[in-house]
Amino acid sequence: MKSSKKIGIGLAVIFLVCTLIYTIKPIYYRVYPFDRFTVNYTISYNGKEVKCTEKYCRYEDSNETVHKTRKNSFKTRGGKYGVYDIGFVVNSKSLYTLTDYNEDFLAIEPFDCCFSYFNTNWWHITDIDIYIDFFEADGEWYADCKMVITEPDVDESGRVHTDTLKGTFLVRDINNYDHLTLSSDTDD
Repeated sequence: MKSSKKIGIGLAVIFLVCTLIYTIKPIYYRVYPFDRFTVNYTISYNGKEVKCTEKYCRYEDSNETVHKTRKNSFKTRGGKYGVYDIGFVVNSKSLYTLTDYNEDFLAIEPFDCCFSYFNTNWWHITDIDIYIDFFEADGEWYADCKMVITEPDVDESGRVHTDTLKGTFLVRDINNYDHLTLSSDTDD
């Protein structure tokens, strides 16, 4: 009888501790054992999906493991303070085909759309949504880029913090950048 009572008390304590960890957000975010970055992306031209040949996440010149890849999404462990480069390599031949064989893309090498994200705290659990839309204007091809970064606040309020960054770049110049610099969206 005594051993079953000890087991019951032990299970109750474990349940209480797990409940406290889950409900007290500052503790929960610090002991969170899963992937800390989820990147959802949409790369398109005229409503049609453009496939990327490679996706990556680099933390200050070292490769992070990109795993749990799904269609237009991937997760990575992340969780370090500092700069992350998140990128996609787009084959110009796929745009050549989607644009009804526009010869402008024959002269362009596969291009690397690389975005920079600065993780301000190691305990953040971050969702990043990236949208890249290709379009033609005045005889030039552009990439219209948007990145939405969502991080929950660690306090007890349950609020989330969202930043929306945008930028438009000439497709022929994308490989000239280390990363595509986006600016804050003040209209939303």
